[in-house]
Amino acid sequence: MKEHYKTICTKLDSGQNLKLVGCKHGDWWNKSDFSLREKEYNELISWSDILVLEQPFLAEFYEEPFSKKISKIVYNQNKKICVIDPQNEKTDKFHEESYEKYVKSEKFCMAIEEGNGNLISICDCKQKNNGPFDYIRYIDSMSDFWWKISFGESDWRNMRIAKGLEEDISQLNAENILAIHGGIHTRPIHFYLKNPKFRETKLRRKYSELEMLGEKGIKIYAPVKCEEKQEQAWERIK
Repeated sequence: MKEHYKTICTKLDSGQNLKLVGCKHGDWWNKSDFSLREKEYNELISWSDILVLEQPFLAEFYEEPFSKKISKIVYNQNKKICVIDPQNEKTDKFHEESYEKYVKSEKFCMAIEEGNGNLISICDCKQKNNGPFDYIRYIDSMSDFWWKISFGESDWRNMRIAKGLEEDISQLNAENILAIHGGIHTRPIHFYLKNPKFRETKLRRKYSELEMLGEKGIKIYAPVKCEEKQEQAWERIK
């Protein structure tokens, strides 16, 4: 298993147990790793008191193929699901517009001091898939240094998820917390969780636009009785 799909076991400052699980969630047309890891996911969810899920692109977790399978397990165990990922349509649009600006400039936008790009490789950003705003692909071989210079929507999301775990999830009545996100998110989330002063400074200095556009706070969903032919049903309680 690749490094970024491994589970990171840690604790929040509140003393609660946290498992950060990296997954290959795929998308609407690419296959996820659910069938290969179904037993593992079942065991992890059984261990947990509450699940934190990534925000799918332009969908709710009970609609997107991978998250829907995960949430079905949670539903059958009568547990709650939380979402603290701030991504939404506005932040995705801002991300794409920012990327287009750098493509048109025909420059590789690595400006460490200003934080205007991820060091993926020294090349023209037009040759990269989504350029410097595509998150570091080879995350399993990167040191923590790269989180300090990375910039973009994914980096911002990682910081906000770490902040949400520390400030919102820690307030819930849950001893064991399970957080499942795409494999490239787990290590940076852990880094930002353990470096709160750096995280808050970077959020304030680099991400004012995304902070204004993104979702705020925590969303909590509880399982409710299904209607006929439904496999699962959820009610947002916060």
